[in-house]
Amino acid sequence: MPYAQGGDLDFTYMMGSGVRYNFNPRYSISAGASYMHASDAYLCHPKYCDFGINVWGPMIGLNVRLGKQKRQPPSESR
Repeated sequence: MPYAQGGDLDFTYMMGSGVRYNFNPRYSISAGASYMHASDAYLCHPKYCDFGINVWGPMIGLNVRLGKQKRQPPSESR
């Protein structure tokens, strides 16, 4: 079927980057962007033009730590 995706062997990769600002040890916000590509790298038979799927977009988030903060080991005095 023309423009269809999927085969016996498909490849997908995803890349992203972003920033995070910590308000305190429990709450933070984040923002970034990501890119994903999925294709069969022209390995399907019979050969069809591999258009692949390209997706990119922004991401924003509110992060909340659910557990207790880890205890720091006591520092040694010299």
